[in-house]
Amino acid sequence: MNRLLLPASLALGLIALPAHALELNTATMRQLERLDGIGPTMARRIIDERRNHGEFRHWDDLQSRVRGLSELKAWELSDQGLTVAGESHRRVFVAKVPYQAAPHVKPNHHSGAPAAKHTQASQ
Repeated sequence: MNRLLLPASLALGLIALPAHALELNTATMRQLERLDGIGPTMARRIIDERRNHGEFRHWDDLQSRVRGLSELKAWELSDQGLTVAGESHRRVFVAKVPYQAAPHVKPNHHSGAPAAKHTQASQ
């Protein structure tokens, strides 16, 4: 049964897989222009920045050095198979999301239960 889910999901368009990976640090201008969301101007900015200042180390480096490359555009390009230094934007982004623990709740000294907050209406 599970062997049928992936092919069926792909056929229905529920899961999108990139046709192939394209590494930004080795891509030609023509290859970049084939991606949805990159025209000749953006491709030229990327190629010029890479040639003048070296390879991009990660997605944040790319976004800080190339004007007009928004977070949304980075996600869209990554979904099409574009990688920066071998990493997809999704993996880099998820790794950077900090974990936030729930705020500490002080227990009620009498019962061990969390202390109730008092409002004007309850007083």
